[in-house]
Amino acid sequence: MNKHFKMLVIIGLFVPNLVACKGEVDSEGVNEELAYNLNFQEMKKEQVDLMHLNREGERHNYALNRQAKELALEAQTKEEETTEATTKASENAYLANNTITPAEETVAVQESTVEETKDFVSYLNIASTTNQLLVVSASGSRAEVSLHNKDASGNWQQILVCNGYVGSAGVGETAEGMKKTPSGVYDFTFAFGNAANPGALLSYTQCDDSYYWVDDVNSAYYNKFVTTNEVTPDWTSAEHISEVAVYSYVLAFNYNASCIPGKGSAFFVHVSNGRATAGCIAVPEENMLTIIRNVGPGCKILIDNKENIGGY
Repeated sequence: MNKHFKMLVIIGLFVPNLVACKGEVDSEGVNEELAYNLNFQEMKKEQVDLMHLNREGERHNYALNRQAKELALEAQTKEEETTEATTKASENAYLANNTITPAEETVAVQESTVEETKDFVSYLNIASTTNQLLVVSASGSRAEVSLHNKDASGNWQQILVCNGYVGSAGVGETAEGMKKTPSGVYDFTFAFGNAANPGALLSYTQCDDSYYWVDDVNSAYYNKFVTTNEVTPDWTSAEHISEVAVYSYVLAFNYNASCIPGKGSAFFVHVSNGRATAGCIAVPEENMLTIIRNVGPGCKILIDNKENIGGY
C-alpha cells in the first residue's frame, strides 16, 4: 500500500475522535464558566441585599437613637420646668413671709446707719458721765438741737435732731437781762407747762395762774418756781407762767442752782414762736413733745457754739 495513503487512513481514523474530545472539553469549560457566572451573580445579589439590610438597620438604629434623644430632652425639659416652678413657689412663699413694709424698711435703714455711723456724742468726754444728752449747737441766735441716748451695749444713738433758737445775744457767759443763753453742761430738774402733761418722764406740773418764775434780784425767791398758793409775793418782777404762750411745755435745767442774784434766771427749753429768745432754748412744738417725752432722770444738756462742742 502506498505510504501516503496509509497516512491519510490513520489521520482519518484519529481526527474525529480528536474533534469529539475537543468538543467535550469545550462543552465542559462552557458549563463551568456559566456556573461560575451564576454563582458570582448570586453572590453579588446577596451582597447587595446585605447592604440594603445594613442600611435599613442603620436607619432603624438612627430612628431609635433620635427617638431616645427626643424622649430624654423632653424629660429634661419637664424636670427643669418642675424645678423652676418649685423654685418660684419657694421664692413667692419667702417673699410673702419676709416682705419689708416701708416703715420696717425705714427702721432697717436707720439701724444700719446707727451701726455704720458712730454718733458724734460717743467722742465727747461728757459721754462717760451720762446715758442721755441734749446737745444745743449754736450759731448766733440759731441752733441745732439733738437728743442722744446710750443703749444697753454702751452705744450712742441720736433719736432726734431739729432746728431751734437761743438767746438773741447768742450763747456764752451770761447774767440777768443779757438775753444770752448760758454755755456749759447742766442737769434737767423737772417739767411744767400750761398744757396737760403730755407724758413727760420727769416730774410735771400743769400750771394755773398762781405760778411764777421770779427774776427780781432782790426777792427771796430769785430764780425759783413758785405758786402764790404757797408763798407770799415779795417780788416786783417775775414771769407769770400762764401768760406766756410758749410755755405750753417746758423743761427746766439747773443753771444758777444756787440762785445767786444777778447771775441769771428762768432758763428753759420750751416751744418756739419762730424767733430768738431772751435766753432760753426754743424748738418747734412737735419736737418739744418728743424731747419732753424722752428726757429722763440723769439727762444732761450741753449748750455752746458749734465750734466748741467737741471740747466737752
